[in-house]
Amino acid sequence: MLRLFCFLPKREKEVGNLTRESWKMFQRDGRRDLRRSANAVGFLLLGIAVLFSFLPAGFMDLLVALGYRGSAVYSAYGNIEPLLYYVIQGSQFAVSVAGPSLVYLLVTRQPVRNMVPSQKVPPMAFVAMMVLGLGLSLFANFPSRFLVDNVTSLIPWQLGEISPGGEVPASATPFVMVLFVVRHSVFPAFFEEFLFRGIVIAQLRRFGEGFAIVASALLFGMFHGNLEQIPFAFLVGLVLGYMLVRTNNIWLCAAIHFLNNLVATISDLLEPYCTEEQSRLISGGIFALIFLLAAVGAVYLFLRHRPFFRVRFPWHPLSLGSRWGAFFSSIGIVLVLLMNLGETLWRMV
Repeated sequence: MLRLFCFLPKREKEVGNLTRESWKMFQRDGRRDLRRSANAVGFLLLGIAVLFSFLPAGFMDLLVALGYRGSAVYSAYGNIEPLLYYVIQGSQFAVSVAGPSLVYLLVTRQPVRNMVPSQKVPPMAFVAMMVLGLGLSLFANFPSRFLVDNVTSLIPWQLGEISPGGEVPASATPFVMVLFVVRHSVFPAFFEEFLFRGIVIAQLRRFGEGFAIVASALLFGMFHGNLEQIPFAFLVGLVLGYMLVRTNNIWLCAAIHFLNNLVATISDLLEPYCTEEQSRLISGGIFALIFLLAAVGAVYLFLRHRPFFRVRFPWHPLSLGSRWGAFFSSIGIVLVLLMNLGETLWRMV
């Protein structure tokens, strides 16, 4: 079926050369193939979400079985020392994403290299795209913040703040700070890009690049499971997806993702040592510098790599409505979206 779908007409004018029955078959088989691909993606994300829910308790049970005794002094870290806490957090994150992803690759018999596109990008263009992508990602804070504020104003109760999972104490050792950066900046950049811009876009890309970008961004946003982050993650997912399909280089996406998370991580690290006013000044300075570099990068790309800005995706024989209908009618996607929606609503209560 995949071979048949690959030979669908590449231009709209070629449709007239097909008989009505052949065209109906192409449409029917294309929708079925999309549902199968979406199902595979949905159940992969569902497996990852389940591991995220149960692995932390498993790690804690293992610690107790090994004779570890916690202390109430570290209540923000589940009563375990910060160093051990971030080791467990990082391990849990890596296993939760990598485990189901490797099983998926084995079951579907797809080589890892297909999920890690690494087409060469000229160094100067890479840097320009990186700072532009970072600037756009940080700019996404403004519309997402506006949207969240307007939505939360309609909710008759106060939402709690979203914690990154254990605040860094003022007395944290340099090694604890390094582990904090690894857990919240390095690991998400690597594993989430491999998952969403690697596996998910690769699975959906043959149904249209624009469709794959939006679908992967939607799943990326919902994957975060809280109202504070869903709109922001969706917009960042659009930026990263566009970068991926225009360059076929997942490392560019990972670099943007890492730097975006690093900005927030640095803010968290500095918070115990700065007043609120100092934190705002530092954050404002970092944002201003990044936006300036992003503008320079955009000018460079416009002058030297203008095709990068041409948003022109190939025509696809399945209508957009048919593609979204097939996507949202797949059981795997329905289940993972319901699970993420339930988690979001639970955190709002």
